[in-house]
Amino acid sequence: DRANLYARKALFASGDAVVAGTKVAGRHYLKFTLLNPETTTADITAVLDLIAGHAEQYLGESLDRVAS
Repeated sequence: DRANLYARKALFASGDAVVAGTKVAGRHYLKFTLLNPETTTADITAVLDLIAGHAEQYLGESLDRVAS
């Protein structure tokens, strides 16, 4: 939960992406809405990699990355 919150704030602060958050049953989750019809799977992968990178920084451990 804290890694998700950290990643969300870090992404916003960096200006690389804006990812929304939601809370379900007391747990914090990340979500993002695709508004650009020209968004590619590579674009989505890049955002997921950014999220994983910030979460890794917070947790101090390596996470499995999305396969390209």
